Amino acid sequence: MNAQQTHAQTENASSKMCAPVGAGQRERLQEIRSARPAGSGRNPRRYGPVESRQRPAIAAQSVPEAITEGDTYEEAMLHAQEVLSLSLRGRIEDGQPIPLPSTGKRKQAHLVAPDALAQSAVLLRLARGDRPLADLARAMETSWAAAQRLEDPHHWPSLKQLDRAAKVLGKRLVLSLE
Repeated sequence: MNAQQTHAQTENASSKMCAPVGAGQRERLQEIRSARPAGSGRNPRRYGPVESRQRPAIAAQSVPEAITEGDTYEEAMLHAQEVLSLSLRGRIEDGQPIPLPSTGKRKQAHLVAPDALAQSAVLLRLARGDRPLADLARAMETSWAAAQRLEDPHHWPSLKQLDRAAKVLGKRLVLSLE
């Protein structure tokens, strides 16, 4: 199978996941697809209300790639938590900077928290700041790999590990159920 066939299969699979778009939008998406080099891994997405009905759309202010929608407000909020978690995990894995949460002072702002895994990884990464991971590992009297797993959004650290890391970073672990 050559690269063009693989690219065509990827385009077909990704187009099934997209929301329906109008004829004019379809032509514009086709222009974008043809201008993009094969195998770039980026799929164009058109965000906004579907033509036939209005759907609640949610965008994270501090994480611009976290945009989603749902049939109802509750569904949109659930999707917002999922997309925020995935966006933050992707930023951690790619070594991109983690933005501080926005204050939510806008009139229609609603606070959305990422899932527990992404949240613990992000909070430890932000608390560590520019401090090297090796310093954290030494202070915790553990290996570098064990300290790195604390900031891995795919690893479940124990409460004991999180509490130790928080103390070493001069913080306090606080749990909340909402």
